[in-house]
Amino acid sequence: MCDLNFADDAAIIDDSWSSVQLTISVLQEEASKLGLFINPDKCKVTTTSTWNERTYIQEAGMDLELVNDFCYLSSRISYNGKCEKDVNMWIGKAATVIGKYEKKSGRTTG
Repeated sequence: MCDLNFADDAAIIDDSWSSVQLTISVLQEEASKLGLFINPDKCKVTTTSTWNERTYIQEAGMDLELVNDFCYLSSRISYNGKCEKDVNMWIGKAATVIGKYEKKSGRTTG
């Protein structure tokens, strides 16, 4: 059982298009009983490189956006399973913090 009353981020993981489509439909049906709705404009769908079917998932008669990667809970989720974008993001954040520290302390690394 899941409690998604206040869900900002939720991931649905399955192994086939039909299962994902069914899960989305049931989730919307159950959520509507509580006055909650899935916003199709904010939903993203991706598949893995091993799932050859790249057909659109629908909600409220709209195709959900099909993407190769997206940010979920501060991490990049990628179609091909690679993590370069995630690693580069964290390196960039670390470099920013180090730069601020160097500026504040007058020190330089290198």
